Amino acid sequence: MGIIIYRKAENNMEKELNLCNEVIKEMSKLGFTATELSYLQSHPTFIDALIRPPIEQKPMLIMLFFKLLMMLPTPAPPTVRIQLNSASSTINWLEDMKLTIIPFLAVHKNLIPFFQGASIH
Repeated sequence: MGIIIYRKAENNMEKELNLCNEVIKEMSKLGFTATELSYLQSHPTFIDALIRPPIEQKPMLIMLFFKLLMMLPTPAPPTVRIQLNSASSTINWLEDMKLTIIPFLAVHKNLIPFFQGASIH
């Protein structure tokens, strides 16, 4: 019975969760400037994802963050790329973003032209 209640609670949390807002909150906690965050928030994929339910936000954000990783002068480690795609639930994916992807980007943001204003398509 406890497992069923937990799964229902997790499903309700997933429906109410806005991944875009959660990602921005975490990025600001890790030192991304308002300007750097505005570059992300003004990207068409991010804008489109904002109005979608979490289940649709996740693949859109995966694509956007994969593009950011591809802008690095050297490839991101396989563990980082795998974490971006591996979690099956939205909540687990968000945790992976908070623990692996966003911290990795925070450390390397000076190497990613997007955070200095370069566009990506």
